[in-house]
Amino acid sequence: MRKDIVYLTEAEANIDVGSLHVPQAITNMSVGYRNSAYVAELVAPIIPAPKLTDVYYVFGKEKFRPYDDNYIPGVTPGEIGWSLSTAPYVCTGHAVRGWYPSMAPSAADEVVDLDPETTLNVSEAILLKQELNLRAALIAGLSPTSMLAAGVNFDNPAFDPVPWIDEQKEIVARQIGQRPNCMLLGRPAWRALRNNQNFLKHIAVGNLSFNILPGLQISNAQAAEKLELDEVLVGEAMYDTAPLGEVPNLQYIWDEYVLLYYRAPAPGRRTVSLAYTFLFTGGIQGQLMRKWYDQDKYRQVIDGMKFYCQQVIAAGAGVMYSNALSSTDVPPGEV
Repeated sequence: MRKDIVYLTEAEANIDVGSLHVPQAITNMSVGYRNSAYVAELVAPIIPAPKLTDVYYVFGKEKFRPYDDNYIPGVTPGEIGWSLSTAPYVCTGHAVRGWYPSMAPSAADEVVDLDPETTLNVSEAILLKQELNLRAALIAGLSPTSMLAAGVNFDNPAFDPVPWIDEQKEIVARQIGQRPNCMLLGRPAWRALRNNQNFLKHIAVGNLSFNILPGLQISNAQAAEKLELDEVLVGEAMYDTAPLGEVPNLQYIWDEYVLLYYRAPAPGRRTVSLAYTFLFTGGIQGQLMRKWYDQDKYRQVIDGMKFYCQQVIAAGAGVMYSNALSSTDVPPGEV
């Protein structure tokens, strides 16, 4: 062994690999959360409103009244009339503010996009509250009926939802002269419906003697076709019900609600629809986004503001139900 070389023992030569690199944030991924698609503007389509408050015309139901039209030559025909009234709307402001310190961009890692992230959070906050506000407006305007109390909850194995839904359509038809063409279900309600064996038998078109494929393979379009609807919407969006600062507790906004309603193919004159969203068009798409520098607090500020009115236009154009399940447990076979 050479005497001019110092040999280290195995313990002395042990090198901590982790100490060879100073930790840095990777730039090709990060963790973030975002809500599922909102449905508020699909249930209550947008009506551009140039003024914050105004009125719209409401025609009467005289077209459904049978008049005596027997005519005798030389006698004046019987006269008919029609009624006209107005209803108001009032767009109210909804605004939140996001911000970050002015020196933060130069100090932040590349993956932390302060400006777009703050803008996205502001926009999402307004959209989330818009979804919650529509739910509140529909509950107030339609007074939901409990399906569980009536024994027609979707997870009841003895319950066949198809003829029941068909019966509910007649309630709307007798109010507005149109059968409902849309249905909205919260994710838990949709999960229970598409796993209802009686419903699956209808989807299977006559194959009544064996277990049908799992409900996971039933699409919205298949359900809409079987129920003779134009569209079946599923409310997937969630909101945090925990107090600020506590562990988040996410719940579905539309939860166990079911809404069966008529939506006009397109807003227009002399048409009826359950609800509309009057959107003040004072900004881009009715939503104002403003970025400015707060000199007193040395911070970059992003304000989001939206003026709208979610209004039940014709309460008779929809029926709403709650408690579509007997429990919130995940049905067997569902993931």
